[in-house]
Amino acid sequence: MEDSPLAAPLPRLTRTHVSRADSERRRTSQSRRQDTICHIQQGVAGLILDYTTPFCTDIMNAPKEPKVKPPAIDAYDGTSDPDVHLLAYRHHMYVQGTTDATWCKYFPSTLKGVPSKWFEKLPARTINTYAELEMLFSARFMAYKEEKKTSMHLGRTQQGEDESLRSYVRRFNLESGQIPDLPDGVAFDNFFRGLKKGSFKFDLVKKSVRTMADALDEAESFIHATEICSVPNESKGTETADHLQRKDWTNHIKRPAVRMGRGPLRRRDIGQTPPKDRREDDPMTKKGLSTTPTCTQYF
Repeated sequence: MEDSPLAAPLPRLTRTHVSRADSERRRTSQSRRQDTICHIQQGVAGLILDYTTPFCTDIMNAPKEPKVKPPAIDAYDGTSDPDVHLLAYRHHMYVQGTTDATWCKYFPSTLKGVPSKWFEKLPARTINTYAELEMLFSARFMAYKEEKKTSMHLGRTQQGEDESLRSYVRRFNLESGQIPDLPDGVAFDNFFRGLKKGSFKFDLVKKSVRTMADALDEAESFIHATEICSVPNESKGTETADHLQRKDWTNHIKRPAVRMGRGPLRRRDIGQTPPKDRREDDPMTKKGLSTTPTCTQYF
């Protein structure tokens, strides 16, 4: 009897076949999971870059520098000179961050109010360097910049009639310090013209002072000498007291007597009323025929 085809034995599944099938399923599952995660990460990254920061991808993906402290400066609110704020930020970051990305990432934390909103509304991925960020920030708040002073402003600085030299020098230095790249000759000419007429101005001409450094040295010496001479001299009071003491001491000493006549002054005559000159009773003296006796005073 022939065997039926249905009765043919089924192929046996070995452990090898089962292991291969499991590996394929596991590999397919992991691949799908990885694709999903990458898709989600790309979507989230796109949302962050497109809607929360104007920095480019390179800046955002740059690694964070260690031991960088947040800037300890006042937040800028858009009502003062933006260049002053940028200068304060630079001074902090000079000793903190070294990369351009670090400078960019920490800058938004120094803004508040209108400037902070302005930064958030900048187009995405438009800032590639910190220099670009500075330029945009300075241009946006240009209206609040302080007026740049020139030598024309310096020429308006004049010493008042009752103003001390110290006060004038202080005001002049404050004004000249706000003028960038001020030539020394221009500074000295304006300083000299602003001085009121007096001994100090005469001294500068007499000593042929031509530089600002020499003029300030002369001013310091003049101020020092003036202050010493203007302060009440304590030694004056001492001298006055000593004078009074000497006066009191001399009052206790009787003056030597004034003796009329030619005879010498004797010790016993000191402190006594000199005797009356007998010649006063002389008729010749009364008639004006005799000469006036010589008076000798001993001290």
